[in-house]
Amino acid sequence: MSFSFVSRVIALAAATFILLAAPAPAQEICHSAGRYAVLEIENADSVGTRFAVRIAPGAAKQLCDFDEAGADYVVGNENDPLWYAGITPRYLVMTRSTGPQGDVVIYDLDERKIRLDVPADEVEVDADAAIYWERVAEGTVANCPEYGEYQSNGLGAAIAAETRFDFAGGKAEATGRTRCDATQ
Repeated sequence: MSFSFVSRVIALAAATFILLAAPAPAQEICHSAGRYAVLEIENADSVGTRFAVRIAPGAAKQLCDFDEAGADYVVGNENDPLWYAGITPRYLVMTRSTGPQGDVVIYDLDERKIRLDVPADEVEVDADAAIYWERVAEGTVANCPEYGEYQSNGLGAAIAAETRFDFAGGKAEATGRTRCDATQ
């Protein structure tokens, strides 16, 4: 084998390794409902996403071909660890978290403001509502049957109330169901 052949094989192997080892460019995901198209944009220097919003005069399904600069406005910023949970014709539902516990954030796309920002987990979004478990009190021996188990495992406890944010009325209301959750 000649030296030039070996050096070309080594150069090709090195180039392949560099291409495979390089991080893939972020994929932008677009969601639409009603007259809104919402593009998820990964934060470059921190966790989470921002949401570039574009408003259509009619249905937004055709509006997903844009970038952050082409948006009508942006929800979130580079330092806010927001994550997509769902969209309706009026609301963008997100979670905010860098760990096990987080917040549920509901943004009113029509009014361009946060309507709800509460410490909660396990959000589920359907056409009528967002249902989530809001942490409403600290768990104690008196109100949490699992308190001793959680403490022995080095965890805390919180009382969570199942809550329903009604999209039609724009209000949150507890369903009456509660539970005790482990916290870190």
